[in-house]
Amino acid sequence: MAKAHLINYFRYYPHKARGFTVYEVAKFNKVTVNAVRNAVWRGIKNGNIIVIKPSRGRGRGKGKTIAVYALNTKGRLYFKRIAPYLML
Repeated sequence: MAKAHLINYFRYYPHKARGFTVYEVAKFNKVTVNAVRNAVWRGIKNGNIIVIKPSRGRGRGKGKTIAVYALNTKGRLYFKRIAPYLML
């Protein structure tokens, strides 16, 4: 249930629908980053999630920045339909 991780996160942090990271959701739900990343990727393909700040490389050997995602209006309506108790 990949969507369940996002639903559980937005249940406690509804204001984060305007900007969340994969690492925040994974840490809150105590799951792997890849589990959340797959759900976010599926949401991007369906048009429910947009990328506010994409991840960028910082040069050779210095790692990458963390991407910030958000729900657009279609995504908010979608999550409200499958979980009516969310206050998005």
